[in-house]
Amino acid sequence: MKVDIQWSHRSVAKQSPLSSGELKIFLRAIVARVLKEPEAQAWVLKAGAKPDSLGLRFCDDQEMREIHRRLRHIDRATDILSFPAAEWGEGAWLEGRALGDLLVSLETVQRAATRARRSMKNELREVLIHGVLHLFGWDHVGVSRTRADRMRQLQKKILRVMK
Repeated sequence: MKVDIQWSHRSVAKQSPLSSGELKIFLRAIVARVLKEPEAQAWVLKAGAKPDSLGLRFCDDQEMREIHRRLRHIDRATDILSFPAAEWGEGAWLEGRALGDLLVSLETVQRAATRARRSMKNELREVLIHGVLHLFGWDHVGVSRTRADRMRQLQKKILRVMK
């Protein structure tokens, strides 16, 4: 799987607790693990192929806040936004076989890590797992409690396996 990583600024790149190589290995491992789940297998069958690429962009809180406000009408930064290729329109995913894109604010990730009293590396890992699950169609907002719980359980399960 091809993983394309972008950094909005050099200062943002310096904040990452994982190198580009480590990020690529970790994201590929997350996708491989998620593809073992029955829901993901059904998703791949529906799409007709496994995803072959994923985009990841790191930004600061200002960029995240602007994008979050423009796209979701929420005027604050968040740790991660997921943009599933399946939502780009009929057939878009099949043409490029892209899973989608993730946007991560490392400033927000750092604050969350501090609040949770854990390392930024562990916080970033959990955020990336969360984002990839969204790319595969899992959600925790605007869905039944059962579906939201399933996403949370799967996120915890994958995090345990990936440590």
